[in-house]
Amino acid sequence: MPAFESAVNNLGLHWIETDPQLTKDGVFVLFHDNTLSSYMSGEVKDYDFDELLEIDFAYPEKFGKKYSGTKICTAEQAISFCKKNNVILEFDFGHFEVNIENVQKLWNLVCKYDYKNGVIFEPYNEIHLKTILSVSNEPNIIYVGCDKNLDIPELLRQFKFVVIGLNYLKVGTETDLATKIHDFGYKAASSVINPVPENSIEKLNELIDMGFDYIYVGSIPYSAIKTKTE
Repeated sequence: MPAFESAVNNLGLHWIETDPQLTKDGVFVLFHDNTLSSYMSGEVKDYDFDELLEIDFAYPEKFGKKYSGTKICTAEQAISFCKKNNVILEFDFGHFEVNIENVQKLWNLVCKYDYKNGVIFEPYNEIHLKTILSVSNEPNIIYVGCDKNLDIPELLRQFKFVVIGLNYLKVGTETDLATKIHDFGYKAASSVINPVPENSIEKLNELIDMGFDYIYVGSIPYSAIKTKTE
C-alpha cells in the first residue's frame, strides 16, 4: 500500500499494475516474486493469509525502517483504494492458476466494490481468455499475447473494452501497429521496458507519435519524462 499511495498521491499516476497470488487458504494477495526469499522460505501459496500477516514486508535491507510494519496487501484492499482514488487497477494473470474458480473469486471482489469500469484483467493467452469468458464478458481486458504479426484472437471481440499490449522491443517503432490495432476497434499500449534502453525518453515519444494510447514505463525517474503530448 505505501507504493500505491506514493504513486497516486505524490506522482499523480492513474494506472497501477499488480500481481495477484493466492494464499494456501484462498485469499488473493499482491506479490510479484515467485518466492518469498527476501523474507522467508517458500512461496505465497505455501502459507495461510494469517501467517503472511505476521511478516513485515517493509524490505528493511533496501528501505531501512521507513516502512516498518508494512503488511502484505490484498487484492480487495487494492480495489477499494483504487476506486476511492479513481485509479485504474490492472491484475496480471501470470502469478496464479487461471481457472474458473479463481477468476470468479477475483471478479467477485471487483463486483463487490462495484468497480467494473476501473479494473482491467491482463490475460496471457487464449486459454486465459476462455476462462474469463466462462465467468463473464464484462471484465476490461489488456491482452499481451500478440507479437508483431498481430495475431489478435477472435475471442477478444466478446469483451466490451480491450487494450492490445505490445513490447516495443519485439515490434520496433517503425511500424503502423497502433493504427492497425485501432482499426480492429481496440486501444493500443506499448512498453518502454525489459530492459530499459538508454534512450527511453526518445522511445517513449516515438510510441506516442505512433498513436499508442498507453505507455508502460519502468525504471525511469518520473520527473525525467518529458513527452510531446499531455
